[in-house]
Amino acid sequence: MRTEWQHLTTVQSHPRRWPMPVAAALSTGLPLLCGAYFGDMRAGLIGSLGGIAFLHLPETPFHHRMVRLMACAFALAACYSMGLAIGQVSGLWLKIPLVTVLALMITLSVRYYRLPPPGPIFSSWRRRLEPMRACRWRKCLRP
Repeated sequence: MRTEWQHLTTVQSHPRRWPMPVAAALSTGLPLLCGAYFGDMRAGLIGSLGGIAFLHLPETPFHHRMVRLMACAFALAACYSMGLAIGQVSGLWLKIPLVTVLALMITLSVRYYRLPPPGPIFSSWRRRLEPMRACRWRKCLRP
């Protein structure tokens, strides 16, 4: 048990510079904070998911990073749009194959372009959050 605890609490070095996680936290957390402050959590949630594209930035020259950021943001927006379209389909028997094909396309494209972690997780996560769009946040946040 003690060795497990030591493994969990050991801080290891990472090749990424320290401002990157801080900027990622701000780019995803500030839109949620603004959404909560103004009472529109749906807009805050969508804005925070846009900040997730920031996590796909490699340590390369500036022009290469901006192209990749643009491509990842476009892919995240496309996944969200496809999730909205799939959410409008009636019948669970048709939704399941559509979601499966979309998840397969996301995974294949991420593996083809060899994107580092978080990889396809956030793209498919964005698609899965579409049903929460219809939730009344004031009722969901109350205990």
